[in-house]
Amino acid sequence: EVRELAGFDRAALAKDGSPVSFALVREPGRLDCSGRSEGRRARGNCRFTGDPAFASFLVAAGMRRPTEGEWIDLTMVGAKRSLVDALRQGRYAMPSPGGLAGLTALNVTPDYIRTMAASGYRPRRTEDFITLKALDVSPAYIASLKRVGYDRVPVEELIQLKALGVTADFIASYQRRGYRNLSVSRLVQLKALGIRPEEIGRSGSRRPVAMTSEGAPVIMSALLP
Repeated sequence: EVRELAGFDRAALAKDGSPVSFALVREPGRLDCSGRSEGRRARGNCRFTGDPAFASFLVAAGMRRPTEGEWIDLTMVGAKRSLVDALRQGRYAMPSPGGLAGLTALNVTPDYIRTMAASGYRPRRTEDFITLKALDVSPAYIASLKRVGYDRVPVEELIQLKALGVTADFIASYQRRGYRNLSVSRLVQLKALGIRPEEIGRSGSRRPVAMTSEGAPVIMSALLP
C-alpha cells in the first residue's frame, strides 16, 4: 500500500518529468526505487538489498539461506520472523524459504497455526497449512463438522470435504433421513455427483435407485448403506 512506500510523493506524479523515489522496507530486505513521472505514472529502476540479519535468523531456525530470488519473494509478500517463531514453537518442520513465502502469501499467521492446533489439527507436513488456508479451512468449519459427529477428521480427508464444499448442513440433511456414519469418501462422492438426500426415497430403503450424472449411471445402493 502507498503508506508502506517511504518517501513517496503522490504529487510528483502530476507533472511529467518529475523525479519519483521511494523505499519499501520489510523484515527480509528493502527495495529502493527511483525514476521519473510520465502521464501520472512513473518509470524507473529498483535496487534490492536483503537484510543479512534476516537470512541469519532463518539459518538459525533450521532453514537454508534463501537465494536472491527467494529473498525478493520473501520481501514482497512480507514474511516475518513471528511466523517462523510460531512454527518453531509448535515443533513443525521448517519449510524452505520458498515455502515460507507461500505460507505468508496465503496469510498463514501465527494465530491461524495456534487456533488450528487448539482444534486438534497439527499437519504432518508444514506445507499442508498452505492448502488448508487456501481452502479456508477454519476452526469454525472444523467445529461445525464436530457437531454432526465428524471429529478429528484426518487432514487429507478434511481437505477433500472442504474442496468439494461438504458442509455440516449437507451431512445433517442425510442424517435426518437415516443415513448416519457415512464415510468421508461417501460424502465426497455424493457431493461430487450432486445427489441430494430427498432424491433417494424413504429413510432406510434398500431399493436401488438409478440416477445419472453427466451421462454416467449411478446406483444409489452402491453409495449408501
